[in-house]
This record gives sequence, C-alpha cells and structure tokens, in this order.
Amino acid sequence: MEQKKNNLNENNLETNGETRLREEIFLDIIFKDILEEVESSLENAGYLETEKEYNRFMEAVHSLSPEDKKRAFSLPFELRERRFRMFRSENLPIEAVIEHLVLEAKDSGFTLGYHLSPFEIKKEKGKNGLEWKIKGTELDDRDEKPMAYYSLDYDNVYRKRHQKNLYIIRAHIGENSSHKYDPSNNWGRATDLSVVAGADFEKIDEEIKKRGKEILNDAKKRGNTIPD
Repeated sequence: MEQKKNNLNENNLETNGETRLREEIFLDIIFKDILEEVESSLENAGYLETEKEYNRFMEAVHSLSPEDKKRAFSLPFELRERRFRMFRSENLPIEAVIEHLVLEAKDSGFTLGYHLSPFEIKKEKGKNGLEWKIKGTELDDRDEKPMAYYSLDYDNVYRKRHQKNLYIIRAHIGENSSHKYDPSNNWGRATDLSVVAGADFEKIDEEIKKRGKEILNDAKKRGNTIPD
C-alpha cells in the first residue's frame, strides 16, 4: 500500500519537528470532535448536570497527556453510554470516571486508531442496541481472512483517492489482542473495528495545512525553527 503524506514544508524538506507538529494539530482537532460525543453520552447517563461538575470534567480531561487522552477516549460508541450509566449508578465522581477509563485502557492496550473510507459507514442494530462497526473487506494473506486496517498516527493514515470519511476507532495493541500490529508503518488490522467517532478527513487535512503554515510562518518571522 502506497502512502501519501501532506507536507507542511513548501520545499518538501521534512523534519521531525514538522511531523510532530502535524500530529499535535491532528490530535487537537479530533480530541475536540470526540469530546463533544463523550459529553453527550455523559449527559445522557446523568453526568454534567451542573456547571461545577462540567468544569471538574474539563479540568480532568485537560490534565491528561495526549496518550492518556487517547486511552480515555478509546471507549467505542456502542459501549460508551452504557458504561457511563453504570458509573453513574455507582455514584462514581466524574474525575474517577476519567481515571478509571485511562487505567483500564492502559492495562488492556486500548488507544485510538484511524481508518479512512470512501463510504459512509452507518450505525446498525446489534444484540445490545446500536453498533458502529467497520468490517474487514480486504483479504490478507498473512491472516487468510478479510481484514480492516487502521493507522496509529496522522502521517500513516492510508490515503487512496479521495477517501473523505475518517473513522476514529478503538485500536487494541495489547499483548493479548486479536488485532495485529505492524510497527514498521504504525498500522494495525483486525477482522472488524469498533468506531469511536467519525469526521470529515478533507476538512481536517485542510485545517492541519492552514494551522501548520501559520505556525511555521510565525516561527520564521521570529527567527525560530520547529525543533526536531
């Protein structure tokens, strides 16, 4: 599979600092998208009913490192509200909810992954309610079964033609995972993937280019460079 990167450097001279900058902008964008979904699920479960509790929730989220945010936000759509309702029934404070999600994901090896598709993948009715799944369609000789692929970062997202639909999925890279992980290209694969949230990748791409250029131009004006 051929990878196509979107360089911020107009001279196409890539640096580690620019790669890291793209990833930081990308995470900032998707965290905001996922946060809206998480807030909605928490409200439906009975959390965030007061401004004080909402502020405590935001403080807990903002205190997390990027890796811990990916862990906390890796709870897939079909589990999210049910888990929050269970926490609410146990009177678990909102800070403890976030801490629990981070520790659980860290112990199990859950994080976020990114799958691009030209198709709109809709939620479907499952045994326990609505499910949002990406089913493997590409036969992989290594597994001898259809697999669905994802990347673990922005630069390695598989770009083929105009695949507008970005699906943020729950990646499982733990030792006992059914997912397969290839560290050489930061890709994972599985027979099916659980979706956390969806987004418009073309808009994200444009926003990353715009913000990246603004940051680089500002650095040049100040006589600075993006550190490697």
